[in-house]
Amino acid sequence: MTTHKHIDKICIIITVLALVVTSVFMVSDRLGVKKIVDEDAEGNENESGFTSKDMDGDWDSTDATVITLTGDDATVKGQGAYVLDGSVYITTAGYYTVSGELTDGSIYVDAYDSSKVWIQLDGVDINCSDSAAIYVKQAQKVFLTLADGSTNTLTSGANYSDEALEDGASGAIYTHDDLTINGTGSLDITAEYKHGIESNDSLVITGGTITVTAPEDGFHVNDEVNITEADITIHASDDGIHSDTSFLMASGSLYIDECYEGIEALTIDILDGDIEIYCTDDGMNANGGSSDLGFGGERQFDGEQNGEMRGMRGSSQDMADRPTPPDGETPSGEAPNGEMPTPPDGEMPSGEAPDITDMPISSNDSGIEMSQDTDKAQKQSEDDTFAEDSESWIHISGGSIYIKNDTARDADGLDSNGDIIITGGKIWISLPGDGSNCAIDYGSESGGVCEINGGYVIACGSSSMAEGASSSSTQNSILYMPGSNVSAGTTVALKDEDGNTLLEWEVPNSFSAVTLSHPELKTGSTYTIVAGDSEEEVTLEETVTTVGSGGGMGAGYSGFGRGNMSSGADTGESDAGTGNGNNGNGGFGRGKMQRPDGQMPQNRS
Repeated sequence: MTTHKHIDKICIIITVLALVVTSVFMVSDRLGVKKIVDEDAEGNENESGFTSKDMDGDWDSTDATVITLTGDDATVKGQGAYVLDGSVYITTAGYYTVSGELTDGSIYVDAYDSSKVWIQLDGVDINCSDSAAIYVKQAQKVFLTLADGSTNTLTSGANYSDEALEDGASGAIYTHDDLTINGTGSLDITAEYKHGIESNDSLVITGGTITVTAPEDGFHVNDEVNITEADITIHASDDGIHSDTSFLMASGSLYIDECYEGIEALTIDILDGDIEIYCTDDGMNANGGSSDLGFGGERQFDGEQNGEMRGMRGSSQDMADRPTPPDGETPSGEAPNGEMPTPPDGEMPSGEAPDITDMPISSNDSGIEMSQDTDKAQKQSEDDTFAEDSESWIHISGGSIYIKNDTARDADGLDSNGDIIITGGKIWISLPGDGSNCAIDYGSESGGVCEINGGYVIACGSSSMAEGASSSSTQNSILYMPGSNVSAGTTVALKDEDGNTLLEWEVPNSFSAVTLSHPELKTGSTYTIVAGDSEEEVTLEETVTTVGSGGGMGAGYSGFGRGNMSSGADTGESDAGTGNGNNGNGGFGRGKMQRPDGQMPQNRS
């Protein structure tokens, strides 16, 4: 009876309390209440694509667990890791430092699915003959830090074990979960089976000097690839970098000196940085949708195992597969369930029990044997699938991009199934003039546009399929087709009415079409296009002006190495795009190949 008498009052009190709590939450920032947010959880990174933890390559390792590799064994000082059969198993969230040599084994991470694991490589040489040298079975996120001044080497063999293949492993670094590489040291990765780095989630690189050699992709990532402040070199037989979703480069350098396609992703965003790509197919490929076979990007195969088509790459996300120490023998290192070390910042890393109720199935079925010489559609692999009808684009707002393809049969420099938007940066593209290629190819047939709204462009290739920029561009451009194939090594230049050279490049391959764009091009003004001994004047009457005739298939071409290119920095001008034509140097002046800032590229080997 008493309860019934006061029920109305109780309901009113509860309602008032709910309103108060809601109001406090809405103004919590002003009241000084701090919200706890896991910034590294998926979807919580800031607008730049990099979290503060991604950028922190100098964390305090004083209290970290110390792992010392000793050839076919290792020692562990601290909690959260143990050694078994020549491999090191990290099972707990926390901080670890690793040094020494492991002749045939892995650093194997199998922690709770909410765990963050920091691993500092401080002078390691890890070889694994039948699996990944660093293998992340389960974690929320792993931070791989290259210690200052350290040199680190990872090598994987050509034939992976059945266990590794069943789990979908095919990289020298293989991870089911998010991976960040940071720090200032160096990392040399040599994969003899498929990919250099493979991630089923995102790959973020925010520092270090990284070299990757792989028989297929340098990086093969199911989620986003974000790069900043790193110096990366890739030698690959297939894609230099492949992402099923997005690629972002914010700064640093990326040198892909050997590949089939350079960068392949659904969307490609270049904010800054120096990129050099030497390819046999597309330089950059924003490949949305799918082919008639249901496959995505193009691919060539190498060897029996490397020619296999893989099915779904799943993983049994649990800790049940971790090897059990032999009966009566205690593995070196502290027990995996021991007290985890306290992080340097005093904040305990998260770690909850894994959920083994929902275990995706993995497979490794053989597929269709494909040849490099077959039609492109026949070479496409399930490894490169993209979502049907997904929006794709290439956006370039800064940096320097150099793409060179010496063969370019049915290939493009910049290739987007959707839009190409250029608002800044400096772009050099060289494809031979007698092939069926486009220096810049976009999805005009499906409503895509190529807008040049800023930046400096010299894009050379074939006239047979040449496309000019879209009329919606806000910066003027010229599509010049000289009517015949211009020999390799010919200098192409664009001069203003006063004879000043705005753009200039000794083009390494032959060409029969070139797109030229510079911020100083003005409608109504007259310019001179120079191609070797030939000159042609053109008055710009529209945003996009076409000069000459297409379809020229003249004399063949001969490679000219990397070619020679430089910038207005040769003239002493502060703006790399505004050189003084009186001394023969301009926006893309003569001399040995240089970055747009006038700096010589590193001596690559």
